[in-house]
Amino acid sequence: MTEITVTRNVFTIRELPDKAGALEQVRTDLYDYIDSGQITEHLNGELYSALTGTYDGEISTKELSKRVGLTVEYSLSNCQGDGVAIYGTLNRSDAPNVNWHGASTATFSRNSHSHNYSHENCMTIALFSYDHHNGYEKNANTETTEKFAKQFRDLCRELARSGYAEIENLTSIDAAVEYLDNNLPRRFNENGSYAPTEFWGE
Repeated sequence: MTEITVTRNVFTIRELPDKAGALEQVRTDLYDYIDSGQITEHLNGELYSALTGTYDGEISTKELSKRVGLTVEYSLSNCQGDGVAIYGTLNRSDAPNVNWHGASTATFSRNSHSHNYSHENCMTIALFSYDHHNGYEKNANTETTEKFAKQFRDLCRELARSGYAEIENLTSIDAAVEYLDNNLPRRFNENGSYAPTEFWGE
């Protein structure tokens, strides 16, 4: 049996004469590897900061719900209907950074758009004021509710922009180089394509 030895010149990412093509491949891979929970926790932290004026970094869904009674849902794939939506019940005491227009409680519930999408128009927002004379909550008037709701629709748009920025950061050129340096012994052909795994080495 004749033994054949194949020799091929392969490169690490830092050795490649032209890194652009290889890095775009890795960036695509990184996008597929993004943990949706990581983006959710990023958005949770940004929402909590907007509501309270206090930034505590990334926050779990359970912790956000415990602190302010809300959950975040998103779809950020650069497609029609993408965005961020907020659901739950928010009390004035939990959100001092919000302009409440004299109200005390707000609810964020799903509407018909939420069956297929996640964005600022997927929420029906209701606002309530406490009637101290009668001792119960009553619906805020339409004008006040709309002013309040506009804050949160604008906030959802800001959260979407922040989410896209975080995705861009996680898939940036610097992130791709760091990922290759720290996690993978990948080798590339001179044209930037992946070399067969048997040439990767250690």
